Amino acid sequence: MKPPPDEILREVDRILQSNLLSPQERDLFRRIVRRTMEGDTSQLYQKALADELGIASAKQIGVVATRIRSKLADYYRRMPSEPGVQMEVSSRGYEVLFSYHPPVFALSDRIQIAVANAKAAIDQRTLPGAGEALKQLDRALAIEPRHPLLLALKAHCHATRALYGTYPRQDLETAEQIVDETRSTATRPWESWFAEACVKMALHWDWPGADAAFKRAIEQSGGAAQYQAWYTAFLASQRRAADAVPLLRVAVSRAHDSPIVRADLAINQIFAGQYDDAQETIETALALFGGRTHYLLHVHLAILHEARGDGAAAVAAIAGVPLRWPMTTITLGLRALFSGLIGDRRTARRHFVKLRAARAIAGRYIPAGQLCIAALGAGDFDAAVDWLREGAIVERDPNLVLSNVYPFFRHLHPHHAFRTLIVDTFAPLTAAQVVERLETAQIANARVNTMHEVWEHPQLKARNRWREVGSPAGPIPAMLPPGSWDEGPRMDPVPALGEHTEAILRELGVDADGVRSLRAAEAI
Repeated sequence: MKPPPDEILREVDRILQSNLLSPQERDLFRRIVRRTMEGDTSQLYQKALADELGIASAKQIGVVATRIRSKLADYYRRMPSEPGVQMEVSSRGYEVLFSYHPPVFALSDRIQIAVANAKAAIDQRTLPGAGEALKQLDRALAIEPRHPLLLALKAHCHATRALYGTYPRQDLETAEQIVDETRSTATRPWESWFAEACVKMALHWDWPGADAAFKRAIEQSGGAAQYQAWYTAFLASQRRAADAVPLLRVAVSRAHDSPIVRADLAINQIFAGQYDDAQETIETALALFGGRTHYLLHVHLAILHEARGDGAAAVAAIAGVPLRWPMTTITLGLRALFSGLIGDRRTARRHFVKLRAARAIAGRYIPAGQLCIAALGAGDFDAAVDWLREGAIVERDPNLVLSNVYPFFRHLHPHHAFRTLIVDTFAPLTAAQVVERLETAQIANARVNTMHEVWEHPQLKARNRWREVGSPAGPIPAMLPPGSWDEGPRMDPVPALGEHTEAILRELGVDADGVRSLRAAEAI
């Protein structure tokens, strides 16, 4: 795997600032690295390099390159810890070869067990599981304080717990603080980049930043990060669920005994509109795992039934979820939603009222996103939008990042209050920022320019579409009409008010007396 350019440049600087190479060797090293990185290897031969460096004998380049080759090999061999990026000069020319060695973090047996326990606990996708994962990592950090891998995993656990029923903004902000700690470490694990991507995605809605951090994690992990649920959720949020599905098929083949990976595959198949495939995935998992079936497979089955218009089957499926609050909050609003969609508004309203009361007095957190879903089932669209605003903008519930692909949110999209929410969300942004977000999310859009922006449009200037014409106020710019001509269109001055009135009336058959009468009557 090729190292990222910024890491290559950091390693080049480290070598150049050391006493490893002589001045002549440093000059040659700089040039061959630059040409290799730019892909311009056509000048990597003795005479061209000798001319560049002002060396009289071209053969001297071969001697200098041999010394660089030998010194680099010895340098890496003697280092106490293996750097992430290593370089060597090709033995058959002067191209520099870059190799990537993701950092390996040594852990004691005891800490390895704690890490394994934490990963197993967070994969339960429940509040108690997230709590246990953090407990295991805190024990490990008590032994190895500030260990970058342990910190990165703890940040990931906080971000993931935000999905399942804690106050999400608080967990995401904690994750961000922990990620900041790992940035200062000498070697940064891929899990740190991954946790940073989760925070950028869920807390800041920074899609380009999240994309860049995910890519770094994927590069450093040798591809392992692309099979993680947060990354496939990111793809789905950008309307790229069809790209996530093949990744999760590979993940299933690698973790064939994991029901949760199959649940991730099923929901992304639903997001991609692959309903038959999703049903096959879920039914196969239910048959294979029996009592070990993960609760999310039941949730996704209910969502699938509703997407296909079978509300009664959705109600039955959600009733069969083998997990209840406070183990997870992810099902709370769905019970009200599916009841309301089959016409049982009374049950939906009862659920909605209970959730509001629980949020107010139960001492346990009920996500605003679940109240949004329940209000939607109760038919209270204004309340649904208000709770959506609270959950997405104030609480930053990561689940609501996917509100554009969960099929049941289609019932809310036509409502006027939802459109108002979109307008309010875009209001603080500049037009350029709105376009950037829409383009990143792959949503078709077109920008309406102001008149000043039309006048200053670079394309109109480049195509020479402007002419100058006269007017009562003096010369003004005027745009050529669409089309092309041999001699150009007629571009007369702009007339003054009333300048052509009499001529037009004469063409219409009004004589001089008629014109005078019209003027006397102040009709013209």
